[in-house]
Amino acid sequence: MNKYTAYIFVSLLVILIPLIGLLYGLWDMTQPKVGPVGNGKIAGPSTVQLIVIISTILVGILNLIIAIKMYFDHKKTK
Repeated sequence: MNKYTAYIFVSLLVILIPLIGLLYGLWDMTQPKVGPVGNGKIAGPSTVQLIVIISTILVGILNLIIAIKMYFDHKKTK
């Protein structure tokens, strides 16, 4: 694996890991809680947490676009 495919792979990880974490958090938020844990306010991600997650995903998308462009530029010069 050369550095261009590694860059694409890392960019995909930067997109997928926060997205999976966000989806898991939203799923867990909707699960019924019983006993001493339940019967309270449903805690969701705060505004700051959502800003961090969404900005991380956007940075990953931007890096993925740059990585794909660099990969195709490298293939043209080869």
